[in-house]
Amino acid sequence: MAEIQVERTKKSRTTGWVVLFVVLVALLGAGWYFTMGPGATTRPDLPGVAPAEAPAVPSPTTPPVTEPPRP
Repeated sequence: MAEIQVERTKKSRTTGWVVLFVVLVALLGAGWYFTMGPGATTRPDLPGVAPAEAPAVPSPTTPPVTEPPRP
């Protein structure tokens, strides 16, 4: 009877590196989208973006506004 000899070949690791690279790029893209994507601007000069208004509380360093006495 004849014997069957099986030669083991070294597996290529290229596929694993490609998959790892694609996953890394996808994670970086998702991180960018959720931090710097649409609506994440602080520039008030862009159309459609209203600047945040300051609260209407007077600061302690400004003197209170009083009306002049009426004659």
